[in-house]
Amino acid sequence: MTANLAIRQAKRQLTEVGRQHQVELVFFDGRGGPPARGGGNTHRFYRSFDLGIDQWHQQLTIQGQTISSNFGSLDSAQHHVEQLFTANLENLLWPTKGEDPPREYQSLLDELSVVAHRTYRELRDDPLLIDFLSDSSPLPLFDHLTIGSRPVARKRSARLELEQLRAIPFVATWSVLKMQVPGYYGLGTAIESTLTQGRELELKQLYRDSRFFRALLDNAAMSLLKSRFDVHAYLAQGSQFSQLFCKIRDEADRTARAILQVSQQPRLLANDPVNRLSIAMREQIVLPLLVIVQSAYLRYLEHQRAGTETEPAALQLKKLSLKGIAAIINATRNAA
Repeated sequence: MTANLAIRQAKRQLTEVGRQHQVELVFFDGRGGPPARGGGNTHRFYRSFDLGIDQWHQQLTIQGQTISSNFGSLDSAQHHVEQLFTANLENLLWPTKGEDPPREYQSLLDELSVVAHRTYRELRDDPLLIDFLSDSSPLPLFDHLTIGSRPVARKRSARLELEQLRAIPFVATWSVLKMQVPGYYGLGTAIESTLTQGRELELKQLYRDSRFFRALLDNAAMSLLKSRFDVHAYLAQGSQFSQLFCKIRDEADRTARAILQVSQQPRLLANDPVNRLSIAMREQIVLPLLVIVQSAYLRYLEHQRAGTETEPAALQLKKLSLKGIAAIINATRNAA
């Protein structure tokens, strides 16, 4: 919520400065990967712009497995080029169309942003989070995967530090865990807070009037549809991370309820049945892989704690985990 809104405002302000000095700006957008790293539906992203943001040229980077899924065949490539080409046509056909989001909603968006950002920071600063990522998540294995062009962390240290983590392994870890935290966390609390103030009609009107807000909620819905908390339900049963797990799961439920209430849809992404069905099919395909990786990695961690991680059985479990993680990321399409 906060990142998307801040980027939107920065582009608008830069465009104003550029026009004052007769400089035509070209924005270069990072669109690879999941919504948490700027990905999501590219057509809706560009279609949500208005003429207050220069977009006479579209320059974007598409990374990772998103390249093969979007441009791996002639039909797929043609479809995605058409999606890019047509995204800005509406603004050109109706140049007098107003700002998106409309200015009368700016204070509401700012309030949503503040609450969402504060909620996310509370999770980020939870001391259990770094322990969970270090000791019970597959994040340490990403050093051995060739899915990114850079190391997992910017600097090596004896203990994992969030400040040093790079985006790809951080986001991909949540994808493999099927929790998708960076794609929605904080948004549900922010919307619920506004709903309790009696501003439901205002939120529903914002959803109807703003393509920016609709695209934002649709991206969060995509992240939620790719989350499966039953895979790690054991964490809620007496684990040292049970409180953390329940906090994340509850925010996912809260966000799903909030999106459905504001968008007035019966199901998440009911307004996009093709993508909804595509996600459902792929999630069923990767479910066996999730179980295999979960089992193999937990057993490998037992070897690590016992100091036997170099034994043949442990190395086999590590290899099985790595192969499974790579397959999950590839099958999920925009997981990293």
